[in-house]
Amino acid sequence: MQIADLSPIRRHNLDARAVGWLGTDAFYKGAVPTDLLDRLTKLVVFKSSFFGSRLHPCPLCGVERAEGRYDGAIRILGTAELWIPDGQCWFASPNLLLHYISAHGYCPPTEYLTALSVVNFDASRPPGR
Repeated sequence: MQIADLSPIRRHNLDARAVGWLGTDAFYKGAVPTDLLDRLTKLVVFKSSFFGSRLHPCPLCGVERAEGRYDGAIRILGTAELWIPDGQCWFASPNLLLHYISAHGYCPPTEYLTALSVVNFDASRPPGR
């Protein structure tokens, strides 16, 4: 499912801004700072939520089993979402976002990277999840 970055969305009865819902259309590419990529990896591996009943392959390259790894833990990507608060709203992303960045050079919007840089690791799940 392709959704433009920062578009308002409603998922799981919660309002959010979409980030990283890529499809085959062009997307912004750029370098994500190493410290933010490390934070994102940790969040994806340990704080993914809204697990689905099936694996979603990458719409860009077709890989069916991408993985996120952090401190020996592994999370299969394309199976869940990552929600990050910024104080004003939530950003909702597929956890495949990590693959999009590392394999395809996708760069999330500045607003998302800013939220990622300050997110409290323990507060990165949407309310009630």
